[in-house]
Amino acid sequence: MARTSTSKDYEGRLVDLSIFPDLSTSGSSSLMYIGDKSKMIAGASKACQKFLIVFLTKLGSDKSRPNMGTAFSQMIQSGSIFISPGQVEQAFNVEALAAIKYIESISNYEYSSVPLDEIITEVRLTDFTISKTRLSIKAIVKFADNSTLPMMIPIA
Repeated sequence: MARTSTSKDYEGRLVDLSIFPDLSTSGSSSLMYIGDKSKMIAGASKACQKFLIVFLTKLGSDKSRPNMGTAFSQMIQSGSIFISPGQVEQAFNVEALAAIKYIESISNYEYSSVPLDEIITEVRLTDFTISKTRLSIKAIVKFADNSTLPMMIPIA
């Protein structure tokens, strides 16, 4: 994600363990950090991580949560969206919305005390690069507190 968090005050917040590298750092590794490189996250980074997990999980692959995930990773693996740039944008928009709706359905925002900077309202594709079977996506994530955060999603 683009930065560690928009929230520096973790008191009273539920935090997650960051499993993704800081993708805004040039030359960053695509490996998940375990051990001494792990860090706790809250706020926008926590919400973006949750979004990425849902967005990149193959729909139906988690038997305990069959509605979690999207078809985006399947489209990438099959090569079906590498035919034209319009297909990448359309697939991203449809599947990003599906991920947001799934997160909303399990989070019960209306009756909880989830901070507004942890509620994603929109993920908008801003740019992408296709080279052979690689796709790199840049997006802007908008939150319920009207803040935004750039996000880069490199997909092999």
